[in-house]
Amino acid sequence: MAVGYGEAAVILFFYVTMLLTFARRKTILGEFLMGILFGFGWELLTLNFWDYNMPLILFEDVSILVVIGWGVVFVLTYNTSEYLMKRANFKHWIFADLVSSAWGLVFEWFGHVFFKTWEYNDVFGQEGFMGIPWAIFFAWPGMVVLFNHFMRNCDTIIETRLSQVRVTSD
Repeated sequence: MAVGYGEAAVILFFYVTMLLTFARRKTILGEFLMGILFGFGWELLTLNFWDYNMPLILFEDVSILVVIGWGVVFVLTYNTSEYLMKRANFKHWIFADLVSSAWGLVFEWFGHVFFKTWEYNDVFGQEGFMGIPWAIFFAWPGMVVLFNHFMRNCDTIIETRLSQVRVTSD
């Protein structure tokens, strides 16, 4: 199976996300790696909920590009939430997280409806709004709140440890 528009979009979003974060001179490696781990775990837990139409399979039906997409989404949701709390004066982190979870729904719509890179199985019942099952509309805010809360408590530790890693050639 050749790389299609959905896969190209993941790569493009990854590239743009990296450019934006480097332009802000902020490291995003911690959010990206934890997003990949979180997303891979989610994909393993929910293997029977959807079928992917993507190449570069990492495990079972899960493409490496899906896992990279998780990293990109969580970089965007975390940094959007942080921005809303600092610049837009959101008084409580949970409101900023709920608003930033819209990134997940945008990716969900593009992946399922626009690019058709996955199909939902009958686990969700009837589709809800804009071709996305209602369960997804509740899952994304919950995942983002959980992930961002974890990252707020662990980001400094993760980024410090990653900055201490030295690659040497012998």
